[in-house]
Amino acid sequence: MKGLKKRTIMNVTITSPFWKRRRDQIVESVIPY
Repeated sequence: MKGLKKRTIMNVTITSPFWKRRRDQIVESVIPY
C-alpha cells in the first residue's frame, strides 16, 4: 500500500499543469525541432 500511494503521488506530480509545462520545456531543449 505504501508503494501504491507513492506511485499515485508521482502520477499526480507528473500530470499537474506545472510539471507538464516544465516537462515540455525540457523536451524542447533536448529534442530540437
